Amino acid sequence: ELVTRDETVTLAAIDGRWSVVERNNYPAKLETLSAMANQVAKAKLLEQKTSRPENYARLGLVDLEDPASEAVQLSLRAGETEFTTLLGNNASGRTGRYARDGEQTWLTDAIDVEKLPAAWLEPVIINVESADVARVVLKGEGGELTFERNAQSEFDFGQLPPDRELKYPAITGEPARALVNVRLEDVAAHEDKRWQDVASANFTLLDGREIRVQAAKYGEGNWLNFSVGPAPESTETESAETRNGEETSDADSSETKTVVAITTALPDLSVWDYRVSSYVFDDFV
Repeated sequence: ELVTRDETVTLAAIDGRWSVVERNNYPAKLETLSAMANQVAKAKLLEQKTSRPENYARLGLVDLEDPASEAVQLSLRAGETEFTTLLGNNASGRTGRYARDGEQTWLTDAIDVEKLPAAWLEPVIINVESADVARVVLKGEGGELTFERNAQSEFDFGQLPPDRELKYPAITGEPARALVNVRLEDVAAHEDKRWQDVASANFTLLDGREIRVQAAKYGEGNWLNFSVGPAPESTETESAETRNGEETSDADSSETKTVVAITTALPDLSVWDYRVSSYVFDDFV
């Protein structure tokens, strides 16, 4: 648990997965969590500092109740065991951070902590390689745009007016890259109120699955919502069939559809709304 004057971040192992409690138990960023835990586990008290309250402010170790406090209270819990310390400023001119235990302050090894819940979220919403996208349809107030692979596996755009030209030839392949490593800024449980005025992007994958992305501006944020269709069942013809009166082998007749890899931290993306940067948002509108 990380507590500051304005925020609380609780990271908990829930059902075998580390989650950010203040974001409805959304998956936590394990890389950041692991780095902090290792720093705390290995930290040593390097130098004893002041124990006088009037000097705490210089080290960033004023009590959290003080409106001017910039400290972070770090608590680790395992069963009945708890460790708590107050972390202050990073040391200037040397490696380390100031910490306080009771009235005594110390210089300890560097410990990096993020103060905001959003900074602890697993940042990648979804990742689908552009080569696995067969068709993209963008829908909005201005109408509908369709991009589809041709026989040469390049994307065609058949809606170009005769008096217009593409900004550059490869631009028709850009929509297929919209699902590559999509990252969030923040997340919230899905709410219908955000989706009154939406654009949408529908992606058809090579295995036949559909991914629908809704995009909407709500408040001061750009929001996305994802719905991933079910994976197609692998289809296989009968193991032996008669061809011109002769039986064929399994190798000749079996056909298996390869399922496209979709990387995501969640089994169901649709129950969340994702706030994203304008740069990411524009890819879907």
